[in-house]
Amino acid sequence: MGQEFMVENGVKNLRVMLDKKITMGKQVEQAAKNMKNETAALTKVMTNTRGWLGKSCAASVAHSVGLYAAPLWAKAMTVERYRRELIAAQRNILLRTNQRKPYR
Repeated sequence: MGQEFMVENGVKNLRVMLDKKITMGKQVEQAAKNMKNETAALTKVMTNTRGWLGKSCAASVAHSVGLYAAPLWAKAMTVERYRRELIAAQRNILLRTNQRKPYR
């Protein structure tokens, strides 16, 4: 009925990384990376945006991108390394979107 396939290190389906042991570590690392990339792209676009509405919208978008499929990898948050990595990405969002003046 289904289709069989070989998995070497992991598989990616609908932007969710599944590794061989289903520890979801790769997914957390990818989510943190996506959050940082999205934040960097949005802050470049919103350098001239004034007011809290544009900044909070950008922060919300970056946060949503990173937490896509979070219920699937919620158990991975028991590992300290993954939790620190995700918190660092969230801190990056806050620091980049809540500045009063542009950096340059």
